[in-house]
Amino acid sequence: MITGIPLNVLDYGANTTPGTTDMTVALQAAVTAAVAAGNSVYMPAGTYLVTDTITCPTKTMIIGEHRSMSGIDNGTKILFQPTSLKSLFSTGATGAFKDGYSFENLYIVGNSTDATGNSFRAFDLIKVIKSTFRNMRIDGFRSAFRVEASINNRFEFIQMANHYLYCIYYTGDFATTDVWEQCYISNAPIGVQTDGVNIAIRFNNCIFETLTTYGVNIVKECYSWIFENTYVEDVPSANVATNAMWRVGYDGATLAASPQLLIHGGFIGGRNAGLVGAMLDVDFTDGVTLGGFIVARYTNVVKTSANTQTEQIVAGGWVAASISTMVSDATKVSGYY
Repeated sequence: MITGIPLNVLDYGANTTPGTTDMTVALQAAVTAAVAAGNSVYMPAGTYLVTDTITCPTKTMIIGEHRSMSGIDNGTKILFQPTSLKSLFSTGATGAFKDGYSFENLYIVGNSTDATGNSFRAFDLIKVIKSTFRNMRIDGFRSAFRVEASINNRFEFIQMANHYLYCIYYTGDFATTDVWEQCYISNAPIGVQTDGVNIAIRFNNCIFETLTTYGVNIVKECYSWIFENTYVEDVPSANVATNAMWRVGYDGATLAASPQLLIHGGFIGGRNAGLVGAMLDVDFTDGVTLGGFIVARYTNVVKTSANTQTEQIVAGGWVAASISTMVSDATKVSGYY
């Protein structure tokens, strides 16, 4: 529970002269004081140079001024420029679950649009539960978010672009029930990468755009992932036959004994420069359900492998245009399309 007026980071030695003063110590001091007081940190509009990780105990709350996606420099901008590979906000190593985080209204810029930068992750979230992250733009990290062992968090209206590896990275340990609502995921090799067991992660009304290789790569251990009313544009953007919007069951070690993926509704558009790859590319799976969407510009709507067992894809119908092949092997699909 927030008590009193939020603590202003400027009162802890920070200033907002763009790119001139390292404000890491001031921001860490403000976070520490705010958590101890049961309060939040307020970062007024301006540019804050940060060069080291900000350690965020349970119930860390940071509020900036993020006025619009098109006028991002008019709000609170954190310029993260570490001299070695580091994450910006870290909730610490594994241990007890940590709740009550809230980050809002921030424009965060790293220096890892390629391999030369040191901005590892904007948010390194381990065992974070019942927390909110909203109204942010995050550019230029190896990945915007790393999430592990999370439960029931909400990510809302976040734009992620220009990341070197992934926009979102789920690293397992039974992360579950997180919701991504109306987020924009773009300009990276992979939009969402998974490792290990991640259960019932939900993406609602999100945009995936200009992702080179895969929109979402779901490993064997993941199950019950849901994508509702997804808008996809230019994914995959690279002219490689094995690229896909959703790639299921190729990576990982042990297949989950539960359906892995549900895709329902939306518009799913492939490469703008010509047909390539698949909307859905499935290897090992215990089930995928899909339907109710419009799809265009793919070589295959559904591509399966020799490892995909009979009738593992449940189809509920869709509308297609500019498609070479609806289903690569009809024996792997039940329902109608």
